[in-house]
This record gives sequence, C-alpha cells and structure tokens, in this order.
Amino acid sequence: MLVAHDFGVTLVQSIGDTGVSVGTTLKAVHGVTSADGMPSTSGNAFDADAGVMVSGRLGQVGLVVRNIGEPFQLDRKVRAGASVHLNDRVMVASDVEFTKAGTASGTWRDAAIGLEAHPIGSTWIRGGVHWNTAGRGSGAAPIAAVGASYAIRGALTADAQASVGSAQGNRGWGIGLRLAF
Repeated sequence: MLVAHDFGVTLVQSIGDTGVSVGTTLKAVHGVTSADGMPSTSGNAFDADAGVMVSGRLGQVGLVVRNIGEPFQLDRKVRAGASVHLNDRVMVASDVEFTKAGTASGTWRDAAIGLEAHPIGSTWIRGGVHWNTAGRGSGAAPIAAVGASYAIRGALTADAQASVGSAQGNRGWGIGLRLAF
C-alpha cells in the first residue's frame, strides 16, 4: 500500500483580458510503501498538476490534469468542472473525473456538486457532496464536505476543509494559505 503526502505551490497566470487563466501546482511528494509482512520503504519526488480555466459573467469552466510526473506510480487524473453564479454572493458548482484511479478502497472516479456562499465581509463558506462513480457498495456512498475561507489581510487567505462519509470513502481534512499577487 502507498501513502503519499505532498506540499505544493500553485502559480496562476491570466492571459490578458480574455477570461482565460492557466496554472500549475508544483509539488514535493513524500511516499511510504508497505506490504504485508515486509518493512516499509519511503522516498521523495517532485510532481506537478496543470490546469486551464475560462471565466465569464455567468460562471467558469475548467480542466485540470493531476500527477503529470506520476511519482511513486500515482495515477494521472483528468477532471473538468463548471460553476454558475446564482447571484453576486452564491454559486453552484459541479465537476467530474474522466479517469479512474486505484486507491486502497478500490477503483475510484469522482463526481461532485456543491454550493459556495460569500455571506459576510472576508468570509466564504462551502458545502457539497462527492461520490465514486466507478465503485459499488460502501465505497460508492456519498461523502459530505464542508469548507471555509477567510481573507486574513490583503492578498493572504486561509482555507480549511473537512470530508466525512463511509469508512471506504476518502475522509479527511486540509488547511492552507493562499497569497495572490
């Protein structure tokens, strides 16, 4: 079994006034492999994700490719999504993976739908569900996710998220800091 942890830096560039943005996340990945009765081995590698997004008045459409370098034999993932602005403070979004990936709980291909709101000042909140479209049984059960962002000062934003669901799902949490310039 492989357990991988990563630390990344995301860079995004707008292309003029076209509404098109391209970006990449450069990642340092630490992986630990173990097998029944065998000692664990670990290693480090670099990887990258890349994406493109088109934005307009009504919403956005995007495409991302993850694990381009495939360190530790991580499956490459291709995902597309779209969001629609219901008003200036609320949007609904959905996305789907086109590729399947092997996980500890079997084959996985994700689909998701959610809502994001900007209720007050410097705060955003999110909630939604995602599920495995490639699996059956408890691994296909929906997984609920919640998150929030807070603009700390100027271009510095803190993010947090948590996912809960079946024991076979990808439950977890995450925190991050974003700096826009």
